[in-house]
Amino acid sequence: MKENKENAYMTVEASFVFPLIYGAILFTISLALYLYNAAVLKQMTSVIALQGSIQKVTEGEMEEYLETQVDRLAKERLIFVSKIQKDIRVGETNVLVKIKANVNLPFLQI
Repeated sequence: MKENKENAYMTVEASFVFPLIYGAILFTISLALYLYNAAVLKQMTSVIALQGSIQKVTEGEMEEYLETQVDRLAKERLIFVSKIQKDIRVGETNVLVKIKANVNLPFLQI
């Protein structure tokens, strides 16, 4: 009988290569989701600040309106985000909007 000692090397190599490939794919997906959420948050702050600068209502009413807008936009556009922190300040001549959020990626919580 003939022995096949040379064919086992593919199994050993595959056991090292495939986890690296899967890890690289998961890292790429998680990075893309993180960058997407960062871009959406930046765009949301610009939109909310613009809306606050255009409206002609009192400061208290404007802050409440802008907070509801942030909640609505976050619910519609953000992915895998929790603990959204909002800091909205409306003055006579300026509108300050700061939004922070935690990104929770499900496949990285091992």
